[in-house]
Amino acid sequence: IKVAVLDSGIDSDHSQLDGQIASGGYDYVNSDGDPEDDNGHGTHVAGIIAAEKTGTGMHGVCPNCDIIPLKVMNANSPATGKWADISSAIDRARSQGAKVINMSLGGSNPNYSTVETAIKAATDAGIIIVSAAGNDGNAYAPSYPASYAKDSDVCADALCISVGNVNSSNALYSDSNIAGATMKNYHVMAPGTSIYSTTYDGSYGNMTGTSMAAPHVAGAVALLLEEF
Repeated sequence: IKVAVLDSGIDSDHSQLDGQIASGGYDYVNSDGDPEDDNGHGTHVAGIIAAEKTGTGMHGVCPNCDIIPLKVMNANSPATGKWADISSAIDRARSQGAKVINMSLGGSNPNYSTVETAIKAATDAGIIIVSAAGNDGNAYAPSYPASYAKDSDVCADALCISVGNVNSSNALYSDSNIAGATMKNYHVMAPGTSIYSTTYDGSYGNMTGTSMAAPHVAGAVALLLEEF
């Protein structure tokens, strides 16, 4: 199962990720075919999904899955990107055979018609979209593309999933957006607090946010697709 990760790229030399990278990746930030991570966020997300099970470090939820790294976010902290690149990356993920797309990113403005079009084409092709719900700590603050999950004109039923963050006690993390007017019945919670995963310097570290919760769900979806 191929999972496209739209993020800041991936550390292709990391010992638990170097064998997990599928062909077809692309760097939209630098307009080349080498989506190396210079931020760290994308490598952390990719590890949660599919880090190889080696007996050291950690391993991903779906360690037999492959990652298509699509670099749409830059090295800034926090990373930023362009919606035009994100829509192009969604189209590329579809053309490269991804079954799941993880987007641990978001913005407050829903008026990105090219992104809507790309998501609809992906869901019409049977791809499952998993998006981070956002870290505004507000039930009614929409974050897109996660908030498209409520919109049947953009997302076919059950093919878009927005993910919030719970801690190790299964309690809502204070900064996580939660189910509300903008999320409705599509909202899912997953571990996202102090998550240990791969980092882009070949090592490991902890990160917190709905960005870490979403790949847990993407990995679980990929496991189900692997079986059925």
